[in-house]
Amino acid sequence: MNNEHIERKEKRCELKNKFIGFISLLGSGVVAAVGFMLIASQRWSLFDRHLAAFIILFVQWQTLGFAVSKIGIEHLIFAVVSNDEKKYFAAGKFIVKTVVPISAVFSLAVGIVFSPWAGFVALGSIVLDAYSLIIMADLNARGFYSVTSIANLINYPLFFIILFSLNYAGWLNTEVALAAFLISSLLRSLWLARKKYVPAHFEGFSSDVNLKMGVQQAFNFLMYRMDQILLSVMGLKAHFDENISMYIYMAKFPETLASVIVILGTVIFPKAYVQYPFTIRLIGSQFKRYKLFFIGYVPLFIVLIYAYMKFWNGKSSPYYLAVPFLLNSLLIIFANNITYSMLRQGYLQRLIVNMLVAVITGLLLALTIKDGINVYVLSWIVPIQMVTFLILSLSTKWGKSIELHA
Repeated sequence: MNNEHIERKEKRCELKNKFIGFISLLGSGVVAAVGFMLIASQRWSLFDRHLAAFIILFVQWQTLGFAVSKIGIEHLIFAVVSNDEKKYFAAGKFIVKTVVPISAVFSLAVGIVFSPWAGFVALGSIVLDAYSLIIMADLNARGFYSVTSIANLINYPLFFIILFSLNYAGWLNTEVALAAFLISSLLRSLWLARKKYVPAHFEGFSSDVNLKMGVQQAFNFLMYRMDQILLSVMGLKAHFDENISMYIYMAKFPETLASVIVILGTVIFPKAYVQYPFTIRLIGSQFKRYKLFFIGYVPLFIVLIYAYMKFWNGKSSPYYLAVPFLLNSLLIIFANNITYSMLRQGYLQRLIVNMLVAVITGLLLALTIKDGINVYVLSWIVPIQMVTFLILSLSTKWGKSIELHA
């Protein structure tokens, strides 16, 4: 009886720790998305229109560079350490040989698109964030969720506190905003450096992570945010009128939902992934178990985007502009599920090909924009990419399964 009581108590503690970790991850993503939404909304006149656009678009580029530079290392660390807690990842070699060279090349592009200072901040923040990610993956695998929760608060929440405070004091401009972004990354890495858990008897390991994972991470990012990357290239040096500001605000809607869906996917996808080989009928029968969820899915998103448009503090958004962003939001969970399913089963090559074709489709649509910035055409790029990706993934063979990490 005592043993059963102890086992139940241990299970409750394990569930509690997992719940805390889940909430901390969810909270950080939501806070970041809501913070950028407030910046873009022009409500309460928080930020100058051009400054708001600059901050949001810079962060998109930094996130893309970070996704490429880390090449999925956190997944490997979590898998290895959760399997054997006496191992730890030797971060120094990976940072120097992989993250620094990739982020340096990427930061040159950021320096050209934005400014040399922006390029330097991109380089520094990517390296610091990669170091933080490595330690957080290790700590999460060991169940130290309280430490990673605090680390998440030091990231974007702290950045927004600094940003809003400086703006209130009248000291905020693009250079200062970039410095605040770099400082928040630095403070988080310093906090985690003090909290990392590496006893002397632990065995260090390194890994030649499949570089294709970095390519996949880049295409994954572009598939969901190609429009904002193109917008920064086409219009950052130009005058930002209210239509562009409104577009950036609308683009935050699917991004906010994606931050929630990605975390929810850690619970849903392992039980509802698409097992290859499959048939459309088999997939349909599998998702019948979630029919109540899908019945309320579309009406809920329609209500949410309507309320979101009402929060915009500017000239009224045309409702036809909501259609592509609504479609984008509805497809996120399906595209994420397919991506998870292909990665889980090792079909990385086919995943990259499908994403590449989807991104090329989006670029071809972008080429139809002749003069200026056509926000309506721009708004259809991401949903068309996602539809292309889903059609290819469900209608073509996935090829050969491989081991993702060497």
